[in-house]
Amino acid sequence: MPSFVIHLAIGKEYIKKNKIENEKEFLRGSIAPDFKNDWKSINKEKKESHFTSLINGKQVVEIDKFKNSQKVDIYNDFWKGYFLHILSDYFFYQKYFKKENERAIKENGSLYEDYNCINRYLIDFYNIELIEGTNKFTNFMNSEPKYLKLDKIKEFIDDMSNIKVDDILENKNIAKTGYFS
Repeated sequence: MPSFVIHLAIGKEYIKKNKIENEKEFLRGSIAPDFKNDWKSINKEKKESHFTSLINGKQVVEIDKFKNSQKVDIYNDFWKGYFLHILSDYFFYQKYFKKENERAIKENGSLYEDYNCINRYLIDFYNIELIEGTNKFTNFMNSEPKYLKLDKIKEFIDDMSNIKVDDILENKNIAKTGYFS
């Protein structure tokens, strides 16, 4: 998963570009899939919280499963932020940073250490205030990231903040399969 700081940066940029009634709830939603219900611990059951499945050997986001969940209200800002988080995770690992992640795994490294190297910069650049529960999981290091490049992270944040969440949730301009693969 991208760091909480990356998710919050995407959320903040999304809010700048789109009409969001309840910005606080949208930002809470943008980090919610990674937390358990108590907001005090990390959710390890990613398959359920991220509405993903393994289909034909590929990890996919099941949009219809998300939309049809009894707890989800696709018109609520919290759930819009939640969905943006899920899409961000998918695009992070399947499109933008797939090679970097594979390299880190091959070298027994971790993108998480790189997050620690870029968190301070992103917080300052995007004027991010860490919210509920994220402080204890957000670390800082004064060194250069090994796998991630800031320019590519900023491009990813910008591109994700341009996604039209409402269009996807309302079945406009999405693949007929009902999931991203």
